[in-house]
Amino acid sequence: MDDEYIEQLKREAEMGDSNAQFHLSLIYSLGTDLPCDKEKSLELMTLAAERNHTCAMKTLARKYQYESPELAMHWLTKAADIGNVEAQSILATIYANTSSIHFIYVEVPKDEKKAFMWADRAARNGGSSEWYFMGCMYAKGIGVAQDDREAFNWIKMAADQGHEGAMKDLIPMYKFGYGVQQDCREAARLLMHFAEQGDAKSQYQLGVMNYKGDGIPRDYREAAKWFIKVAGQGNTKAQYQLGVMYASGDGVPRDFKAAVKWYRKAARQGSPVRAWTNLGNHCYNGDGVPQDYKEALKWYRKAAKCGFVPALHQLGLMYANGEGVPKDNVTACAWLIATGSHLLKADRYLVAARLTPEELAKAQELSRTLVKVPRRK
Repeated sequence: MDDEYIEQLKREAEMGDSNAQFHLSLIYSLGTDLPCDKEKSLELMTLAAERNHTCAMKTLARKYQYESPELAMHWLTKAADIGNVEAQSILATIYANTSSIHFIYVEVPKDEKKAFMWADRAARNGGSSEWYFMGCMYAKGIGVAQDDREAFNWIKMAADQGHEGAMKDLIPMYKFGYGVQQDCREAARLLMHFAEQGDAKSQYQLGVMNYKGDGIPRDYREAAKWFIKVAGQGNTKAQYQLGVMYASGDGVPRDFKAAVKWYRKAARQGSPVRAWTNLGNHCYNGDGVPQDYKEALKWYRKAAKCGFVPALHQLGLMYANGEGVPKDNVTACAWLIATGSHLLKADRYLVAARLTPEELAKAQELSRTLVKVPRRK
């Protein structure tokens, strides 16, 4: 800036021009074209704010948010009262005690009624961000009765203006019929929008919808395409699902080695217990890998610790048959008993037929030490 412009700003500021006061305050604060003078900067910023310069009010709110929350709220409320949409939105997030994108946060007691009041004002004067926030208020019932229909209306308005957060929130609304008639095709269309942009979560969800035929025609090849994309990004659920698809030949050529590869990838990252159990099955049967009972036991035990019933059952059978371990009917029946209410009729017969009453008591006692988590199928 040239000296003449600076002098002009000074003259206009002296005459009470709030814009000049605001810009001159910034210059003093930054120390670029004038020596840095924080005290002078604050004086000018306050003068501008007192003349209803909303940017000055919000600047003061940012300054005071930690050192003087009362002053920060004073200036924010003043800006909001004269219709500044950003200030209204900030107050809504502050009173709701939610995170804000506006880089102003003042710790005040939560007040959902005030949060909704300011969100409502902002939504009626603002644009897509404010509409989306209002939709979230209705969806969660913050300061207002929870209302899926109202939530959908506000979120749809924001989505129609390209608000990506709103577009993402429409996906479950269409998929499950929250506030709108269920429309899985529209949910899939929105998922496709984000999946094609590389969003891993959307790619996985689109894969699931195609795999299950969830409201859209089932398409295993399309499902495999999306699972492959997201599995390469480390998604363990997609890696597991690819293992299932290669093992069954759904959407891809049947290939046990590929199935094992994807199960191993999922297992190395702490995958769902089904991946561990399926790896055990491949090692047990020799599908895609050399038959290896000890390796199968390793994976079954890992899944069994999580209470996974198929793994518990398989361990029981391996101890009963002496596969990879010395044959041991007591331990075998202990693993079968550990399945709890999921114990199969054939397994009950096996337990009753192979054990004496004393051995059965030992098996029951041992079963209580094997798994200490709820059973899952």
